[in-house]
Amino acid sequence: MTPYEIEVFIHHACTEGPHPRSHAPIYRETVEQMVEDGLFTQLLPHPDGLTVIRPTDKGLAFLQMLKNTPLPDVVHIDPRNGEPL
Repeated sequence: MTPYEIEVFIHHACTEGPHPRSHAPIYRETVEQMVEDGLFTQLLPHPDGLTVIRPTDKGLAFLQMLKNTPLPDVVHIDPRNGEPL
């Protein structure tokens, strides 16, 4: 997934509100691919004209996996001798 796809995924996995860039040309294609991949339910029409996007069990499991991914450790190396600082 690209950073943009991760952003769209996390947004819709955590809120029912519209994505801030939902009018971008690639947005709908991105969401449709996530539906096809089983991360979101089918796009549901909402009475106010918006589209409701909800995560599936697979999508919620993926969100949990992202949340549990540790950040990488950063090691500073002295370029003169290759020793960690």
